[in-house]
This record gives sequence, C-alpha cells and structure tokens, in this order.
Amino acid sequence: IGGVYLSPFEQADCGERLRTARDWNEFATQVRSYLDDLAKAERFSGVVLITRAGRPLVSEARGLAAYGPPVANGIDTRFELASVAKLFTAVAVARLVERGRLSFDSRVGDVLQHLPGSVDIKRITIRQLLSHTSGLSDYYRNGAIFADLRARPKLSDYWPLFAPYPLEFAPGTQYSYSNSNYALLGSIIEQVSGMLFTAFVQREVFDRAEMKSSCYCAPDAAFAQPRSKHTAPGGPTRRPIRDGWVFIPKDWQRPAVSAGYSLSTAPDLARFGRALLDGRLIGGTTLAQMRRGVMGMEDGGKIGLGFFLYNVGGLEVFGHSGFSWGVRTQVEFYPAMDLAVIILSNSETSGTEALKYKTRQWLASLVTPRS
Repeated sequence: IGGVYLSPFEQADCGERLRTARDWNEFATQVRSYLDDLAKAERFSGVVLITRAGRPLVSEARGLAAYGPPVANGIDTRFELASVAKLFTAVAVARLVERGRLSFDSRVGDVLQHLPGSVDIKRITIRQLLSHTSGLSDYYRNGAIFADLRARPKLSDYWPLFAPYPLEFAPGTQYSYSNSNYALLGSIIEQVSGMLFTAFVQREVFDRAEMKSSCYCAPDAAFAQPRSKHTAPGGPTRRPIRDGWVFIPKDWQRPAVSAGYSLSTAPDLARFGRALLDGRLIGGTTLAQMRRGVMGMEDGGKIGLGFFLYNVGGLEVFGHSGFSWGVRTQVEFYPAMDLAVIILSNSETSGTEALKYKTRQWLASLVTPRS
C-alpha cells in the first residue's frame, strides 16, 4: 500500500482556461470540467468532494462502481481507502496518548514485550512509527507478503513479514515509507486499549466523528469494485495489461487493517476532517504536534506524526494519500480555508494524482495576490 507515490501521470488536455481560478465558483467549474476530461480519457473513475466550512463546493461522481450489471458511482458509494486509512490509526494512537496510556516517545519493546526481532526494533518509538522514520523493512518492498499469501486474521500475523529483517537505518535518522510501521501501531493499540484494533477505531474515531458509512468490513454489493491495468498487486506475477481491465477480487489478500484497509465514503471523510479540526477527536495541542514536520519526503512535502504536510500558496495542507491494486485515494485538509479535498477512485489510473495537483494549483491561485 503506497502513501507518497511518485508515479507518472498523463494530464487531459484542458487548455489555458484552467490555469488559474478567480473565485470559488470558477474554481468549482474548473474542477468539474477537468474531471469530465479525465473521465472521458478513462483516467478517472470515482468521486470528488470538496467542502468549505462543511458545505459542498464540488460533489461529483464519475464512472462505474459495479460492472455486471453496471452501477454508477455516487457520492455516497463506499470505496476502499488504501493508506488513507492510516489517518484513523494515527488518531487512535493520539487518543491513547492524550489519556496518558502512551507517549509519542514510548518504546515498542515496552508495550509489545513478546515482539520477536532485534533489540534495535524494540527501541523504536511511537513517534518514529507514526513518521516512518523507524527503519522497519516494508513488507511490500521486501516481498515477504507476496511470498506467503495466506490469510492473516490477526495483526500479530504480520510480524514475521518485517520483524526478522534488519533495520534499514538507525531509527530517527531517515524517512522511508513503510506499511510495517502501521501494522505494528495496530498491535500497540490493541495491547494498550485491551480491544481489537477495529473495535477501538470504531468507537473512538468513527462513532465520535459520526462516520456511519465507514467500517473495517468485507466489501459488499454497495462498494466501488476496484479495477486495474495490472495482473497482480505486486511481486513477480505483476504484468501490465494493454486492453481491458482486471477486476480486483473481493477476497484478495489485503493489508493489515491498521496499515491501510477500510471502507468509507467521501462525506464520511469530510466529517472526519471536521471532527479532527473542531476537537472532537483530539485536542488542538496534540493535533498541532502531529502537524509539525519531522523530516522531508520525496515529493517535497514533510512527514508529520501520521500526516503528510505541504505548503500550497502559503497555506498549510495536511492529509494522506493511498495507492493499492485498483485503488487511488487522496484526502487533504486546508485549515486556514476550512476546506477539505477528498478524491476516491476505484481505478489505479493516474487521474487522482492529476486532479490533486491541479486542485492545489487552482487553490494557490485563489490566495496568491495577482500583479
């Protein structure tokens, strides 16, 4: 499951009219027009919800959620979130920190005393897991998850995919995105809370934010079926497809729930952002700490404690992205504008990335003084 994914994308030819936005109405028109072009070019299938002060500026759906018989995507369609779901894990950890059950500087070995692996792994802190500065081997990059595709019902079932591997660098010295960090955070949440990870997030995040359509559950008939131009999620059997699509089976081996699997809707993610910023999930002091940059990322942003951080036209932006087999997702919050940008796609084609960057460009033009 990717987070910051520097993959190439093709932009639809939308002409000079999309260079800047002069007001919010023009911004919304530009987003819709560009979305039309991406959909016509088969570069986007999914939904886009952009809210300001909790009210929709853009609320659009394109493409199909199901193909036999065909069912159109709608704004309330459930999508797989991929690594966007790491936001929920980070907030769940922060809630335990605020209760004094954990510290961001607590060490893994002090919480998970039976975790296998080296002494170095046990010295990793919660802060380093949240910010991908732990040095843990990623179980996708090291290929361990593709070598053994059996079901893993418990979070501890993921430990053998990374715990035996040496650290890639000394904790706290580098940034390297690793799903293993969040698989381990899920185990820590379970150990400290005494609850299953999924039940804890349901109670402490989904319920508090009134996210009634979000769950850690099996895909059902109401979700957007992912599709891909590749034969496998990764590993030696992954091959590109020139014509047609691979429709992702509902039972393929998805990642550890705390590292990037849940179902949600665009309106629920907007509710999550509102609850995060108005203090219903965590306090302002804790959120400010999590939004402080720890280290630079490959795309020019910075990593915080669970958040990707960017500067767009002088505005702070934080959120997360997701990439998986047949899935691309993006959630960004602009606190100064009280704005949420949510892009969910059931296709791993490049339209999500293209729309993300175009949206940033137009938003920057709204706040940058013109000469």
